[in-house]
Order: sequence, then C-alpha cells, then structure tokens
Amino acid sequence: NALLMNYTNSTDRMITTSPYPGTTLEVIQIPLDEKSNMYDTPGIYNSHSIITKCEPKILKYVLPRNGIKPESYATKEGQSFLLSNLLRIDFVKGEKTVFTFYKSNDLTLQRAKINKADELFESLCKNPDSETGSERISSLEQMDKTVLKAIKDRKNRIRIYGLGFIEFDGKDQEIQVFAPKGVSVEIEDCQVIL
Repeated sequence: NALLMNYTNSTDRMITTSPYPGTTLEVIQIPLDEKSNMYDTPGIYNSHSIITKCEPKILKYVLPRNGIKPESYATKEGQSFLLSNLLRIDFVKGEKTVFTFYKSNDLTLQRAKINKADELFESLCKNPDSETGSERISSLEQMDKTVLKAIKDRKNRIRIYGLGFIEFDGKDQEIQVFAPKGVSVEIEDCQVIL
C-alpha cells in the first residue's frame, strides 16, 4: 500500500492487509499505469518458524508492528533471558558479554539466574493472564534445546526463526536456547566485510 500510494500519489484501491501469515491466498495484480503492474503474492510457509507454532491471538505480539528497538544487556555466565514462555536463552559459559536482542517491542524480556530459570519458565506457562504466552506450551519438555558455541573473534547472531535474533561478540561462549519443538535456532557469523 505504501508503494502504491508513492507510485500513484493517490488511490482508492488499497490492498487488504493482515498481521497474520497466510492470508494472501492467490496472486493479486495491481495496475500502476497502462504499462506497469505490481503483484502481491502469498508468502512462503516456513514450518520451522515460531509463527507456525503460536495461536493467532499472540501473533500480534510476536510479529513486529513497527520499528524494532534493539535491547542490549551486559551479562555474565549463569544468566537466563526469557520471552514469555516462547523462548529461553541460557548464557552457560563465557566472558562477560553484551547481548543485543532484536525482537517485537511487544515482547518483554525477563532475566533470571540459570538456577531459577526453570521455576520462572514454569510460572510463565501457568500464568493465565499473560497476553503474550502460548497456551500450547505448558512445560520445558515441550521445548527443544539447542546448544550453541560462539564463533570466536567474530560478530555472532543467534537466529530464532519467526521471533528475531540476538547479536554479540564471539569469545567462545556456550549458550543454550530453548524454543518450541520444530522451531529452527541457528548461530551465524554476521561480520560485515566492507
């Protein structure tokens, strides 16, 4: 719609949009002028994305609605970060590190010591008043654990498909990520070479 408004400068033919994936079911042809068309196509379904594991009522919190504001935290080993009952990240071993989280602004990070993280996670699962928690996840047993080793002397990015990513400088840290079963979690070198 923004492209359409910029291109034609005015229109009364807007495309219906939704924050939920899978709502565009066929190709929509949008005439721009006598010689040009734009096409809106269905997205690609990624079965490894967290959005395929969440109920529709919490997708509005998981999917960013506006610009993402990175959140940075200096932390040391033995700390955990939780995003409701959707994700848990444990900093198991390594030097003091600054983690920068890129996620929907509607999801609140909570910190805990690793030895208290199980208890906090279970309480988040049982909280019926949580707008951002998934009713489909009732315990840590419903999560896959991915153990990651940082890429030394490089900028690292942990990508959680459909939820966001975390950046930090690699110093051989060991990190455990708990995500809903089937959600892809990867670590990658995101060093920019100019």
